[in-house]
Formats: sequence, structure tokens, C-alpha cells
Amino acid sequence: MATCAEILRSEFPEIDGQVFDYVTGVLHSGSADFESVDDLVEAVGELLQEVSGDSKDDAGIRAVCQRMYNTLRLTEPQTQGNSQVLLDAPIQLSKITENYDCGTKLPGLLKREQSSVRRGGGRKGEGCIYGG
Repeated sequence: MATCAEILRSEFPEIDGQVFDYVTGVLHSGSADFESVDDLVEAVGELLQEVSGDSKDDAGIRAVCQRMYNTLRLTEPQTQGNSQVLLDAPIQLSKITENYDCGTKLPGLLKREQSSVRRGGGRKGEGCIYGG
């Protein structure tokens, strides 16, 4: 997925360096404040309209802002508990557990001893798994 800067450069190749810096600054510093694409259009739409001259109408500017808004939503951290995060490096659980003084008895990481299974017999309850 393209970044907002890439979208700006591709849609407005004639954009001035200062205007580019201003718009990207607004996008990144205010990204959490943009609740909808309308907020983004309100923040930078008029300036982008000036940069585009006659090459883009209001619908074209809104389409560019929609692409940038979608990009901002994908790159900002989610505040919900089920969000996914791309890690910078792999996590090695063995390295993490070395710092804890709990031996091998970590919840969820327990090694279970083999169980024996009793089979046969006619009494109720036989055939169950017994630890041993």
C-alpha cells in the first residue's frame, strides 16, 4: 500500500516542497483526529485544489483524500484489543522466560507427563485417562 507521501507525489507531481511538507505534516500529526474522510478534506482539500489547478475537481480531490485517509487508518495503531501489530523482529519465548524465576512451570507452557490409559474391564469409569 502506498504511503500518503507517495500518493501526494503521484497525484500532484507539481507540488511545491513547502506545500508538500505542510500537507504531510498535517496528515501525520493530525491523523488520530481525522474521524472521517470529510475531516481530511476539510484540513487539506482546499490547498490540494490550489495545487492541482484545473486538473482535479472536488470529486477528484475527495478521491485522493479518501486514498490518504484509508492509508492513515491502516498505518495507525488500533486502540481495540483485537488489533494486529507487525513486529520489527521475531519473538523468542525461550529468551523471555529466562528472565523469570519460575522454572519450567509457566502457565500454558507446561510439559505434561505421559498419561496411561486403562482399557477394558467392565466397571463404570474404567477406560479413563489417569496421570501417572
